[in-house]
Amino acid sequence: MITILQVGYDKLLLQTRALLLGRRGYRVISALGNGSGFALANAERIDLVLIGYSAPTGIRENAANHFKDHFPQIPVVALCSNSSQAGLAYADYSSSVDDAEEWLNIIAKAALQPVHL
Repeated sequence: MITILQVGYDKLLLQTRALLLGRRGYRVISALGNGSGFALANAERIDLVLIGYSAPTGIRENAANHFKDHFPQIPVVALCSNSSQAGLAYADYSSSVDDAEEWLNIIAKAALQPVHL
């Protein structure tokens, strides 16, 4: 089973995404904020990182940078608040949160070759 670590900044959004991802057969570990996400990445075997969209870009960039620096083999997917918002520079994939099917398909694509630490 593919394990996704989602780092989010809003508890309700974390719960909603966990439900959607769980229905697709993923094991989801949710972290509220970057610090919790970094700690869980060190404690768990993860295959993909999903970064939520509700924090300021600098905080989200920090998360993407950290995961790519410390876990370069693990794909990072960043959600954007709308289709016009630029993706995060260090993220491997970006998608508008407005289109759940799009970001769920991007996650499926990114998770095709999971890497286990």
